[in-house]
Amino acid sequence: MSQVVNEIARLIDNGIRLGGDNFNLAESQGAVHLYFNDLGNMTVNKIIEDDFPRYIEYYTMWAIGALVNGVDHDTYEHNPYIHSLDNQENSFTTKFEEAVKQRLTQLRSS
Repeated sequence: MSQVVNEIARLIDNGIRLGGDNFNLAESQGAVHLYFNDLGNMTVNKIIEDDFPRYIEYYTMWAIGALVNGVDHDTYEHNPYIHSLDNQENSFTTKFEEAVKQRLTQLRSS
């Protein structure tokens, strides 16, 4: 998901505001990337730094939701790791959010 981390950080840095229904994932050249659809509600307007944590939380939650919704029912039910991603209090979510925060900080300082 390292490419997704970079893509979420760039979205926030560039003031791209999306909703949860816009988020999907796609594989390209061996890496997972964000894929967007139904962009009628998208806006572009600077996001103030105080709002970064909220956008990080939502964008990572929606990306994880796209991952969970992208597997078939049997995989979801029988794979404890995938199943656990529905719980926002898991270690992956925390690490994912922190990685986006770090990447966003790098973007803002360059």
